[in-house]
Amino acid sequence: MIIQKNGRDDRDFDGIKWAISVRSKDVRRENVCCVNMNEGVLCGTDGHRLYLYTPEREIENGNYEVITDTAKLIVLEPKDVEYPEYERIFPEVTTRVIDPIFTPSDKQQKDNLILNGILKNSDSCFNTKYLSEGCPCNESLFFEQAGGRIIIRNGDYSKSAIIMGT
Repeated sequence: MIIQKNGRDDRDFDGIKWAISVRSKDVRRENVCCVNMNEGVLCGTDGHRLYLYTPEREIENGNYEVITDTAKLIVLEPKDVEYPEYERIFPEVTTRVIDPIFTPSDKQQKDNLILNGILKNSDSCFNTKYLSEGCPCNESLFFEQAGGRIIIRNGDYSKSAIIMGT
């Protein structure tokens, strides 16, 4: 499957690129080196964080190896692997909303939010790089804590990131 960027502001391409960016680079963990498309949701994970994106483009259900991942082109190839049952890490109940809505406009503002807002109000420790990468700039974000996880969602719920605590 070939996915090309359509112009400078192709939000769907950027969302797909965001979701596949978190896949593991450890070739010994073949199942999480791939991404999964299931019922309209694209999932990438490395075992420490999980990104979900609802693409507008048509992508068939299944597991995919990412063959090419550049600024203008993504190539996915079907791969026969057993993808983790990622639905089981979703909490049934969110314990606490950390920040109901925030729209970071740049990396500095986003990192300030993470350090001053999320981490200060959290009961767990988190890798700040993972939190920063999980927060897309220029989108309204909701932050929730459930157990040892932070859940980050954008305003229209097309993107979700779950960051596991350390």
